[in-house]
Amino acid sequence: MASNNQSTQRLFFALWPAPALRGQLADLNRQLPVTTGKPVMPENLHITLQFLGSVTDTQYQQLVHTTPACQAPSFTLHLDRLGYFPKAQVLWIGARETPPALQQIVHCLGSIMTDCGLQPDTRPYHAHLTLQRKVKKPLLDFQLDSFAWPVTGFVLVRSDTRAEGVKYDILHQWSLQTTD
Repeated sequence: MASNNQSTQRLFFALWPAPALRGQLADLNRQLPVTTGKPVMPENLHITLQFLGSVTDTQYQQLVHTTPACQAPSFTLHLDRLGYFPKAQVLWIGARETPPALQQIVHCLGSIMTDCGLQPDTRPYHAHLTLQRKVKKPLLDFQLDSFAWPVTGFVLVRSDTRAEGVKYDILHQWSLQTTD
């Protein structure tokens, strides 16, 4: 909990798609049959690694200082399945298999969160990218081509809810180890 003299910001760690992949995912969203869902704006497409919630200035400084310790090799993430979270009414695209390097990053970030006094998600991690919200009926029989995402880093993002919708700002980014 923030003390009275510390401001907070709402943060999360994420994989952030390069512009070309972001465009492909936005095209996919436009190709999906019409539902009652609301498409996520292309500039907001991402895969959450760890949601931090409200973070104080002190916690933020500690996160920025310690996150470079989360090292893993770069990898390719294959987005090859559509899914639906009925309670959240979310249609998503995700990976049938989570690469070990991705699991390593998520685990490391969770440890850093704990060290900073934050509570990481303890559920098993499944990489997914939200395509549409407020979906009443999922369209899971859509013929989906696999998207290969060469993951070379991850980011720390601030979430700012505004009247016109949520806005995300990348605050920091970290590169993964390149393989020769």
